Amino acid sequence: MSDLQSVLMFFGIVVIIFVLFLTKEKNFLKKFLEDPKKKVHRRYINGEISYEEYKRKMAHLESCG
Repeated sequence: MSDLQSVLMFFGIVVIIFVLFLTKEKNFLKKFLEDPKKKVHRRYINGEISYEEYKRKMAHLESCG
């Protein structure tokens, strides 16, 4: 197999896996493109992170701009 065929096969497999992942996660793009502050707040509201971790992450995001 030539190098070009190997590269094309690799990227084809990556695209197939990515498409399968997108179809499994319905809100993937919405979550991926979500504002980082909103994402941290949503995770805190859902109980995924503690209050201390929430404050630390928000302070970090504020310092980054």
